[in-house]
Amino acid sequence: MMDDANELLFDFLNNQESSFTSKDFQNFVKQKGGKRVSLQAIKDILEDSDMVFPLVKDEYITRASAFEGRWFSFKPSKEEVNKGWFMIGHRTIPFINPGISPDTITIYSNSKIISSKGVAFSTNLVLDTYALYGEGYSLSVILNDHENSVSLAEFQNLPPAEMTVSAWSLDELAGDDKFEYGDRILCRIIDWTDCVIEFQVLKTKKELSLSEEAIQREEWYSRFEDCCLNSFEKQGPGNSIDTQLALIILENQEELCNKNCGSIEEFLLHTKKVCIKNFGVDSRLWYKNEKIPYAGRWLSDVECSQLMIRDFVNTFTPLVFDSFVKDNLYNISKKKESETFEEIVKKACPFYVYTNMLGDKSILDKLKKRKEITEKQYNQFIDYPIADLRKKILDVYIKISSFAFELAFSKIDPRRFPQDEMIILSQIFSHCVKMIEQLEFELMWDITDLSIDEMYVTTEGMSMTFDDIEIPLKNSLKQLRHEFFSVV
Repeated sequence: MMDDANELLFDFLNNQESSFTSKDFQNFVKQKGGKRVSLQAIKDILEDSDMVFPLVKDEYITRASAFEGRWFSFKPSKEEVNKGWFMIGHRTIPFINPGISPDTITIYSNSKIISSKGVAFSTNLVLDTYALYGEGYSLSVILNDHENSVSLAEFQNLPPAEMTVSAWSLDELAGDDKFEYGDRILCRIIDWTDCVIEFQVLKTKKELSLSEEAIQREEWYSRFEDCCLNSFEKQGPGNSIDTQLALIILENQEELCNKNCGSIEEFLLHTKKVCIKNFGVDSRLWYKNEKIPYAGRWLSDVECSQLMIRDFVNTFTPLVFDSFVKDNLYNISKKKESETFEEIVKKACPFYVYTNMLGDKSILDKLKKRKEITEKQYNQFIDYPIADLRKKILDVYIKISSFAFELAFSKIDPRRFPQDEMIILSQIFSHCVKMIEQLEFELMWDITDLSIDEMYVTTEGMSMTFDDIEIPLKNSLKQLRHEFFSVV
């Protein structure tokens, strides 16, 4: 199992300052006393991490090493300048740790730390300033700001005209000068691990003709547009807008990370070819005149044939198995019928994976041992607050996974299915697995009644969303199977 390697990954990535190989990471795990992990398992961990970028010949670079000290900039909006306070929002994407909330960032300017406070801004401006987190996550980031007092239910019922989020003083940032609309804030991360960012003000030069800096910035927008279009062709929509931007900037650092850089916000106002597009229940940067497909021209035919296996089948993790074991133990404590080991494994993973396990007894033995350990450690009273929520999530997982696995093993080209529905299926399946893992990772005293309520709402939403897309996908599967057998 890879639990030890996953736990050590964060420590390694925060301290690795140069490029490294999978062997380097394997040695690090060994030095720290972790269990032996195969090189292939190490590569899988690294490729799944959003804190690492692959280079060439089994070399990787951490996000910290790639982005610490790199320049980026933004311009506060007119409303922010009028209020004298600015939000961070998405403006540090993709440079900071993607797991860091913007309200926890430390701003360093004029040789001192600038403190934040809660400031009310128009809701439209707040939503716009967090948009690069993606349609599926931006609102959650806003609502989780420690200065916000609006709940998800309140927002969904009637969005307020204004929202309060963490903000920083433009006067403190500007020092002796007055910050004016049009002035730019130039930034660089000086401590990636603790997320300390240096901010400095660039005053707008009032000249009749374009300054050399302004000309270079216009060239920056043109270059950034080319980089985006090239990335769409090579990488597709990626896992998030953050991932898209990270790869674009990583590959073009010298040209894009200079003191005369523009901002992504301004770029989206400049460009006629790129915009933020809906992507299932989320959003991505994409061509203005095209819909984003589930399987597109960035994939080879071989990659396309493996896409559904990757998205649906290869997501099985031991934590999903642990959740089913605990659900069974909870049922036993409630004097409900107990399930056998084989029944639990079959519910937790697709039939294809299970049949492979039958041919590799060592995997099943490890799962049996894992089950025994979980049974010994299980505490019904600690488990009680989340047991019903976990059952609800697992019910949705079974409902979604059984159909997703059916599609994955149909051997039908994924490009032939309705693309919007395929995108959504992939997203809600992935999110369902992440919620199961979240419950397993979180300590009980870190889970609040509010987060449990939010997860109930999310789970119900996933179930309803699946019900909406299942019908067109089932109809398509039936028709495509009929065509296949007709040809045969």
